[in-house]
Amino acid sequence: MIFDISDLLRYRRLSQFRGIMIKVSFHFGRPVKPNIPIKNLTIVMKPLEAQIRKMFLESQLKADVSVVELVIGEPGQFASGNLNVARTVFEAVPSLQQVRVTWDGLASLWLATFAVLRLGSRSFHARRNGQSSLPEDDDLKAAIKAIEISQLLTKTELREWPAGVPFPTPTPATDEEDQVRRLFLGSLDFILSHERAHLFLGHQATDTVDIMKANEFAADKQAAVWLKGMRQADPNRSAGATPTSEELELEGWALRAGIALIWIALFEHHNGQSSSDHPEISTRFDKVLQIFGLSDDSGASEILSDTIKAWLDRLGDWDLGKDPAKATARAALDEAVWILHSRLAPTGS
Repeated sequence: MIFDISDLLRYRRLSQFRGIMIKVSFHFGRPVKPNIPIKNLTIVMKPLEAQIRKMFLESQLKADVSVVELVIGEPGQFASGNLNVARTVFEAVPSLQQVRVTWDGLASLWLATFAVLRLGSRSFHARRNGQSSLPEDDDLKAAIKAIEISQLLTKTELREWPAGVPFPTPTPATDEEDQVRRLFLGSLDFILSHERAHLFLGHQATDTVDIMKANEFAADKQAAVWLKGMRQADPNRSAGATPTSEELELEGWALRAGIALIWIALFEHHNGQSSSDHPEISTRFDKVLQIFGLSDDSGASEILSDTIKAWLDRLGDWDLGKDPAKATARAALDEAVWILHSRLAPTGS
């Protein structure tokens, strides 16, 4: 099985989905392997601190912005911001020119990243092998469990690491572990760039609700622009043909931004955060991916849509595929974003 995400993004044998739907048909039981006791998530995530700080500094230098301090702390350590009811904090502090995160937030993002890679890889290959569902095995259960634990971490202290999920390490032992590490750092780059953008754009914590919502869109856009750079999809490439190296890089960054936004959706869903505090996540998702301008057969779109489906609609039949001429990866992602809206939007929106 291919676990290298660059291979998944490059391998475009399907130019259309042709109505093939992936159903995750199992219901959870107890894992075969027991969970692993841990003291706290600081110890779990600490091995990646040097790489996290290196990524933050390099990203800051590429953006050519004034120096911002990255502070990593324990849940409850930070006194400012309206998200501190949660254990998973990612926030900008304008008065101190700081971006603050918690170790629990980093662990939650790690789990979400693992889930996207495992689900994306399995769905990608199942679709190309003509399967209509994924096998009910422990590997897939670990991915779904990782999504659930990622959500629980926003409010709950974790004392057991879920079975089947690799521990963060700067020197991974397997290809899959290395892919999780790289995708995690890239997704974290988008989140931290979003927070840095708040400082860069002069946003203040005392802004009105309407201004705060507009600020979130602006920070999303700035972070996406920084990560996208000058990369473009090739408008002359035929569907299913191998993308250029530039388009593959674009796909990679779009995937990382998408993982970050899936994590935000997990956070908001579990915390019941009102859209009066932040814009609706499905709208943010759509706006960010529009900035990347992905092709209709985008590998990133396929992977992200399958992940959202496995999270929110494991047994459902999507409308996609009734018209084979329109059954593209982009259409699948549009459907996934609609599911985000229909499942997570506040009542009446």
